[in-house]
Amino acid sequence: MTTEVVKTHNIAARVIDIVSDARKRVVLVTPYIKTWGHLDEAFRGAQRRGVDSTLLFRADKLEEYKDLVKQLHGFGIRIGTIRNLHAKVYANESGCLLTSMNLYDVSAQNNEEFALYTNEPDLLRATMEYANDLLAKADVIKPESKAVAVFKSVAGAAAQSVGKAAAGAVGSVIAAMQPGSCIRCGTDMPYNPDKPMCAGCYSAWSKYKNPEYPEKFCHDCGKAHKSSMLKPVCLSCYKRAR
Repeated sequence: MTTEVVKTHNIAARVIDIVSDARKRVVLVTPYIKTWGHLDEAFRGAQRRGVDSTLLFRADKLEEYKDLVKQLHGFGIRIGTIRNLHAKVYANESGCLLTSMNLYDVSAQNNEEFALYTNEPDLLRATMEYANDLLAKADVIKPESKAVAVFKSVAGAAAQSVGKAAAGAVGSVIAAMQPGSCIRCGTDMPYNPDKPMCAGCYSAWSKYKNPEYPEKFCHDCGKAHKSSMLKPVCLSCYKRAR
């Protein structure tokens, strides 16, 4: 088992290693983001391997990072925001990097940064538990499907050509096409509160068909939540929908 200090000029490379070496899961926690070419390639590789990838950043940067979020969603990365986030943690199932450096390669070039890398089991387990706690608190930013993007374009054209009523009708279609999450396994799926489970989980549920059986995720926001077939969304999402 190893715990070692990583010096400033090596930190960005070690972050890439964390992503490139992941086989099951990678979690990146950083207030501020600016990806670079080699990191993007590592993200693509993780996507090809089917790695469960998550990135969390500060909630107040969402508008600024909206184009970057689309890019990261394209790499199959789950994106979430955390209010007042200051921690920087980069981890996979075999090791983690605890550091002062944001996910900027230029930080390593211009700043004095510090990092500890460890694959010691207890520290890695505690780090992943911390990441899980953050993810449970995060507002998950769901990817926009291609179909939704097309319908938004149509809505804009409708607003210009035939007025707000037509745009509103198209907007209703868009809302119906927004992605949801399976309340049992959390996987992405079409949003439908009447059928809030993926096919595999529904098959298992249908053996007993208990509508009040406790599940794990909100069908709307995808956050960890004690849901059920009877109540598939969390209270916050329910209030927002109303």
